[in-house]
Amino acid sequence: MAILRYGVLKAKAVSFEREDNDPTPHFQLQLEAGGDSFRVPVNVRSSLSPSQLVYLIDENFRHPITIMLAGLSEGFTRLPESDRAGLDYIRSNLFDLEAVVSLPSSLPGQDDDLQDILVSRTQTAIDAADDAFVFAFGEPFPGNADPAANIEGIHDIHMNQGNHPRFQEDDGVFHDGGLIYHFPSQDRFIAVFLAFQSQALHTDDQTGHALAGSRTFQNVIEGTDPDPGQPGERDGALRIVGALANPEGPEGQPGHTGRPESVTLLNTTPDAITLDGWAIIDRAQHRQALDGRAIEAGGAELVALDAGPVQLGNSGGTITLLDENGLQIDGVSYTRADARSGFTIVF
Repeated sequence: MAILRYGVLKAKAVSFEREDNDPTPHFQLQLEAGGDSFRVPVNVRSSLSPSQLVYLIDENFRHPITIMLAGLSEGFTRLPESDRAGLDYIRSNLFDLEAVVSLPSSLPGQDDDLQDILVSRTQTAIDAADDAFVFAFGEPFPGNADPAANIEGIHDIHMNQGNHPRFQEDDGVFHDGGLIYHFPSQDRFIAVFLAFQSQALHTDDQTGHALAGSRTFQNVIEGTDPDPGQPGERDGALRIVGALANPEGPEGQPGHTGRPESVTLLNTTPDAITLDGWAIIDRAQHRQALDGRAIEAGGAELVALDAGPVQLGNSGGTITLLDENGLQIDGVSYTRADARSGFTIVF
């Protein structure tokens, strides 16, 4: 069972409070929207070992989801799983899962713990006053039959899938939490993504449960690999390094170059990789099979998309590479600004 009434709160940052001496500390963020106050407790320490959370901060977050965010009204918006409008650390290609780092929840110095990181971004939003909004993704509390009313706050501001069995009931796809700070006058988004080291990088597409033997964020932090043949063994073996999303000229009209949309793959390994059973999928989950292809060690392959159902929208999208077992090997995202006519996007 996934978390209930998942959604996003758009509000202004008012204040915050650190919890440095609590055994299960949270960074307490206070937000206001439409004259109502909301509390957003953000986990900064795990009750499981290793206790340090992993996080990634993107100081200039660029992703198709920001178009939806900028158009939201202040207050809480429900995001049903069926709409695929929520955050999904694995399927939305929000950031490179290998780029996360870990920090303790509290240390005596400056800029050396996870709460320091959150203080800095939140204070910037408070100082910006009316030129800043905070989007908090998670579950509203207390539980209420009408999620638009009587919401005290939002919690589960972290990845909500691939959990340790103790917390498996919270698993769900497109139900991940996070904080995104928006500064409209700068057209700038700052994203903060948080996860527990026990969580898996490969999860079931329906339940969000960790796949047996999957690589975890603890593996990422420690630089260790799963057992041979287990999910995650080939993560990053092939990389999506480029895409032509917007060929010059209207298709079938004068001025069209005849170049199809395409995706360029790079084999990062010392061995040739056969792509039978592999596929590329787009944001709408359209799939193009890669059967009959092989990429030599260190080689690259341009995959034309003119004969398949995959379409790279000019207004932004995601591109995901799956192996023959349906496991995500790599994934990228791009925005409208990236999809310049005739230019290949470099990832």
